[in-house]
This record gives sequence, structure tokens and C-alpha cells, in this order.
Amino acid sequence: MQFVARSALFVLAPWFIAWASPPPSPGTTSHRSLAWAYQEPLAQRIVSTTPNFTEILFEIGGGDKLVAVSDYCLYPEEARAKPHIGGPFNLSYERIVALRADLVVLPSSLETVAGKLRTLGLSVLQLPNETVTDVLDSITRLGEVSGRSAQADQLAAGMRDELAAVEQKTRGLARARTLIVVLRGAGSLQDLTAASPDTFLNELLILAGGENVITGTIARYPRISREEIVSLDPEVILDLTFSAEGEDTLGIWAQLPTLDAVRTGRVVAIPDPVATIPGPRMIETLRRFVEVLHPEAELPREVSR
Repeated sequence: MQFVARSALFVLAPWFIAWASPPPSPGTTSHRSLAWAYQEPLAQRIVSTTPNFTEILFEIGGGDKLVAVSDYCLYPEEARAKPHIGGPFNLSYERIVALRADLVVLPSSLETVAGKLRTLGLSVLQLPNETVTDVLDSITRLGEVSGRSAQADQLAAGMRDELAAVEQKTRGLARARTLIVVLRGAGSLQDLTAASPDTFLNELLILAGGENVITGTIARYPRISREEIVSLDPEVILDLTFSAEGEDTLGIWAQLPTLDAVRTGRVVAIPDPVATIPGPRMIETLRRFVEVLHPEAELPREVSR
């Protein structure tokens, strides 16, 4: 299915698989140990395996250090011109070695991939990317390893300011009970996957003045049935599936006519893949959430860029 292929857009980020980030195993360069490991020399030939890390490096002026990116790194435009090394689950190890990479950046959850890279003599930086704090920390760490700390600090500070400004605007507003759908079958309500409270999307939802209807799950992105959705009866449905582009989203969800969100027309498609990427552009996602949940809120102009 085209959606699954293109949307692996985050090492299948929040998307589509519930990946926990276990602590790095011995021998792994973690985001906490990297300070001493890369003070001198700085990484000069970096391989990024996910869109969020690629976007961060370009945003802080470190795009010139990237010698390759994953097949799913489509932003910014300059990333498309970089050599591609497959996806996080089908990396071309031979090409990474041939490119003489001195640092490979990948999510904390991919221990098996990290282990294989290390056996090839490659330095690995594993970073978590499940929460807003993870995103901000990743900006800082990538700034340190690429020699762009000042730019990284400025970006992270600006994002913190925007997050705080939005939270202030939505504080005290009514909390709409919301379902965030990150994956479903094209044109259907099959294979539904939602964002749980343990995700950056949930944090953005709370900042935007919403409340997640999903509770008590151990998976970050649990599969959810139509029957469960009917029982939860969300007031708002944010459909972030990439396959929703060009679809009659409200018409598809009309298959569940008793839902409050369907009856009131508060089913909103946000098919832009950026919505599921925990990177610098998550501020755009936050603003879209606010526009849906609280259009009356007057948000300040963006200040992070």
C-alpha cells in the first residue's frame, strides 16, 4: 500500500509501530554519553536514518555534514539530493561503509540495527524520539556532534517559547475529547492505529487544549477497533493518515454515524506527513491542532525560525 511505503516517514515513527526506546546497550554511543565521545573531532560525515534527524540537522545548519539519508527523508528539498541508504529496517550497510560515515544517527529503539552498524566499525548515536522533550534534546545533541550548538540552542529555545505561548493561550479552555488516528487502511476504517498518552502527539494535543480519549494502554500507538471507538465516542477526530489526502474523510467516518465527532462534523483530516514527524516542524502540527480544537484562540506569530 502506497501509504505504508511512503509513511514509513519516521522509521515509521509514531507512526504505525509502537516502538519503545530501551536504554542503549554497552558499546552504544547514547545521547547522554556523546558529549565526551565527540568533543574532538566533531562528526564530519553523518548518516541520518529518519526524517526527523535529517530535518533537525538541516534546520541548525548541519546539512552539509550529511553524506546520506534514508529513503523517507523528503524535507527539506536539499535532502532529496543526498545519497539514499534505504530505510531503518532495510539499510544498505555496504553503502554506509563505502561513504566513510563517521556517525550514524538512528532511534534508540533500533538496537539490532545499531548492533550491526557497530560490528562494522561504525560510530552510532541513538536518540529517543517519543516525546516533545526527546525532540528538544535531540536538537541539542545533534548540535553538539555537528558543531552547530549555538544554532541548535537557538532553535530549541524558540520552540520552547512557542510551546509555552500556545499553552498559555489554551489554558482554561474546554478540553475536547479527541481521538488521534495515525494509520488506517486507505478509504476505510480498517487497521486503525491511534496515538496514546505516551506520545509527542498527545503532548501537542494537551497543549492545544484537547484531551486524549485513549487511556490505559501500554503501547504508544495501539491498534483500535471500530467498536472501541464507538464506545469512546470522541468529540473530535484528528485523522493524520497520509492516505487521507484526496479522500472524503468525513464520508469514510460516516460509517460510524453515532459518533459525536461525526454528527457534529468535527472529523478533520491532516494528511500532511509532517504531522507525524517529531522534529522542528511539530510546531506546525501544534498550530493545526489549535485551529481545529480552539479556532477562537489567537495564537502569537511563530518565533522559532
